[in-house]
Amino acid sequence: MPTAQTAQFQHVAKELYKKNLELVNANKEMALLQKLYEIMADKFTVEEVAEGFVQTISHDLGLRGGTVALRFPNTNYLQPIAWHFTHNNLPLLKLIGRKLHASHIPLSHKTNLLVKSFHDHEKNSTRHLDKIFYPTLSLAKIDNISQTGQINSAIVYPLTFGPHTLGVVALLLHRDIHGLSNYEKEVLKRVSIVFGVALDRVMIYQDLKAANKKLQLLDHLKDEFVSIASHELRTPMTAIKSYLWMVLHQTQPTDVISDKTKQYLDRAYSSTERLIDMVNDMLDISRIEGGRVEFKPESLDLTTLAQQVKEEVGAKATENQLQVIVNDSTKIPPVWADKNKIHQVLLNLVGNSLKFTPPGGKITISFKINTDKLETLITDTGKGISKEDLPKLFTKFGRLEQSFVSIATVKGTGLGLYICKQYIELQKGSIWVNSVVNQGSTFAFSLPLATSSQQKSQAPCIPPLTPTPLPPALPTSPNPSSPPAPPPAQISPPKPT
Repeated sequence: MPTAQTAQFQHVAKELYKKNLELVNANKEMALLQKLYEIMADKFTVEEVAEGFVQTISHDLGLRGGTVALRFPNTNYLQPIAWHFTHNNLPLLKLIGRKLHASHIPLSHKTNLLVKSFHDHEKNSTRHLDKIFYPTLSLAKIDNISQTGQINSAIVYPLTFGPHTLGVVALLLHRDIHGLSNYEKEVLKRVSIVFGVALDRVMIYQDLKAANKKLQLLDHLKDEFVSIASHELRTPMTAIKSYLWMVLHQTQPTDVISDKTKQYLDRAYSSTERLIDMVNDMLDISRIEGGRVEFKPESLDLTTLAQQVKEEVGAKATENQLQVIVNDSTKIPPVWADKNKIHQVLLNLVGNSLKFTPPGGKITISFKINTDKLETLITDTGKGISKEDLPKLFTKFGRLEQSFVSIATVKGTGLGLYICKQYIELQKGSIWVNSVVNQGSTFAFSLPLATSSQQKSQAPCIPPLTPTPLPPALPTSPNPSSPPAPPPAQISPPKPT
C-alpha cells in the first residue's frame, strides 16, 4: 500500500512539475511576444523592425544571433537588412555584418538555404554555415564567424504573410539543431509568423507613406496650377466684362442695339460675371489651402455690417419678392474679426437664402450672445434641406442633389459655403446649419467678442504665411438694365454660391 501511494505521489509531482514548466514556458513566450508587439508599434521602417526582432529573439531565446534578408519589389535577389550577434559583438563580426548589409543574394543560387527557404516556403536547417552565407562571404570568413561566434548550427524560416513570402530569417545557434526542445521549436515557428506580419505591416506603411508624399506633391502642383490659371484667366475676363458693360450702357444716340442683340449681350455679360465669380472662389481656395490668407482683425459691429449687406442685396430681394430683415432691436457688443472676410460670409449666406427662398418669403438676420461668442443667424422661409444633403454642406464642391437647390435659377460653384467655413474657423469661430424640409433653414456662425483692450486699440495686421501679390482689380457687378455709369475701379464681392 505505501508503495502504491508513493508511486501515485510521484506521478502527481511529475505532472505538477510538467504543468509548472509549461506555465513558465508560456509566460516566457508571452513576454517575448509582448516585446515583439511593442517593436511593431514603435518602429516604422523594415530595417528597424527586423533589427529589433533579431536582437530580442536572440537574447530571450539564448541564440548566438541572426540575420534577416528580404526580397524587395522588382528585384531578383535577397537583400540582408539586419544582422545581430549576442557574443560580445566582436569587431570582426561587426565587419562581416556590414559586408552582409552591402551584399545581394541572387535568387538563382538555389543551393543557398536562404534562397531555398524563400522558394520552398518552408523551414531549413544546417550545421554548415557556408550553406547560409556562401557566396556572399568567402569560406575563410564563414569559418571565422563559426569559430569566433561559437556557432554550431543555423535554422532558416521563411517570412510569410498570406500567400506571399517576404523574405527569410536565419537564426544562429551554439548547439546542435536536434538539441532544441519542442517548446523552443514551437516558439520559433510562432515568432517567425509574427515576424512576417510585422514586416508586411511596416512595408504597407512605408508604401502608404511614399504614396502620400506623392499625393501631397501632386496636390501642391494642382494648387499652384489653379492659382496661376485663375490669375491668368481673370484679367481677360475682366476686360470682356468691362467692354460688354460699355456696349450695354452706350450713351451715344447713334449707337442703336436691337432688343435681340441686347438679350444676347446680357447673357454674355451674366456668363462672364459667373466665370469671374468662379475664378475668385478658386483663388480664395488656393490662398486658404496654401496658408496665404491675410486677416486684418478689428473691433467689428455686425449689426452695421448686416445692414450694409441688406442694402447691397435689396434690388435682388425686391426682384424676387422677398423681404430681408435685420433684427437690430437689441444692442450687441462688437466681435474681433476681419471686416472684409465676414462681409463676404454674410453676403454669401444671405445670397444663398435669396436664391433658395420662393417669392413671398422672408430672410431674417438676428444675433445672440453665447458666453464669449456672438452668434449670427440667417433664417429663411425656404424649402429647407433634407437630412441626406446636410453632410454635403461646407464641403468643397458640395452640390445638393435634392432639397431646396432645385428651385435655384442660378447654380453655384459649390465652393461658397466651404470658403465661409474656412474664413470663420480661421478666426476662431464656428459655423453650422439647422434645417427642416418645407419650413426653412438657419445658417449660423459664431465669432469671439472683442475684448475691452482690443476695442480701445486695433491690433496689428496678421501677416500672410507667404507673400502673395494682390490680384488685379475687378469691376463691380452692375445690373445691365440699371442707368449708365462708368465701371468702378474696385473688387466686387464674390457672388453667393
